[in-house]
Amino acid sequence: MNPYILDSSLLEKFKQAVSDHDDFLINTYSNYNGKNLWSLICSAKDWLSVSVNGLPYIDLTHSHDDVRSLNVLQLITTYDIVLQSIEQLHRVFEIEYPLKKDDSVFNAAVPDDAYFAQIRACFGEYGQVLRFLV
Repeated sequence: MNPYILDSSLLEKFKQAVSDHDDFLINTYSNYNGKNLWSLICSAKDWLSVSVNGLPYIDLTHSHDDVRSLNVLQLITTYDIVLQSIEQLHRVFEIEYPLKKDDSVFNAAVPDDAYFAQIRACFGEYGQVLRFLV
């Protein structure tokens, strides 16, 4: 198990809140301005569950360098899935994402979200212009 885990009690509280209010959520968001946002809520909930429950099993101490490198990519991708799920929920519920311009984690010249995207790109996850790092 690695130390880079997230608090699963927050996930459980969220899942319970969705379950407790699923009738309201389904009735309100299954056809919200012609869009099925209920499916986005369910998808975000599922990906948060996969990520939070899977994080402890990412092995960053593997004896083979190549496997460790892939596992670091898996860790970064998993954190990104969490981030994207939380951002998606903010969009669905039409709540401004409070960390959009936050730079308190990396203390870089760009917001943390943009900097994290650059880190992910450095690991080859997807094509991204690496302009923020140079």
